Amino acid sequence: EAEPERQSQQDELSDAFRQHLPEVLAEREAKKRRRELEWRALVARERQTKLELKEAERQAKIEEAEQERRRLELQERQLELQERRQEAERQARFVEEARKRAEVGDQEMREEA
Repeated sequence: EAEPERQSQQDELSDAFRQHLPEVLAEREAKKRRRELEWRALVARERQTKLELKEAERQAKIEEAEQERRRLELQERQLELQERRQEAERQARFVEEARKRAEVGDQEMREEA
């Protein structure tokens, strides 16, 4: 007599389990999909972070090259200015020496006359 009652309870539990099984399986599948999507999002963020890092490094190299270019341009301009200044000083000395020779020549001519 206990056996049929037990069987009846087991049948009720089995029916209840079968009724909820699709719900439980769907919930498990949803959790699995959610974890997979979270993982994919994490991987995508990591890839994005790597891309952003590479872009930042690329921008830093570009800026470094631009600074070097500006430094070289400035150095070139400074050399040009230095050369012009030296040329101007050389010409000024030449003019001054020519003026002195002319004065000496004038003075000698006056003395001879």
